[in-house]
Amino acid sequence: MIESSSPIDLVLALVRVVNGEAPRLAASEILDPMVEIRMDSTGYCGIDAWYKWVHSIRNCGRVADLRTLRCPRPVACLPVGPVDGNDPSAADT
Repeated sequence: MIESSSPIDLVLALVRVVNGEAPRLAASEILDPMVEIRMDSTGYCGIDAWYKWVHSIRNCGRVADLRTLRCPRPVACLPVGPVDGNDPSAADT
């Protein structure tokens, strides 16, 4: 895993992977091999699942020309632990 990059640089590197501007395998330098993914009520674990997720959102279904864009205004980063998308109190964080 890349240790010397800032958190913002790491997120932007992952955005480049999701956007298709960098190969999916580049994520192995950033993500933990046991990365956890939660979609709806289902959870997956492992870098191979992450690669499949990126492939799926880019190539399957109704998503076309997926791009993650820079926010037009400054965004603050708050250090918090993982949030369960099904937790109603998560809206308060």
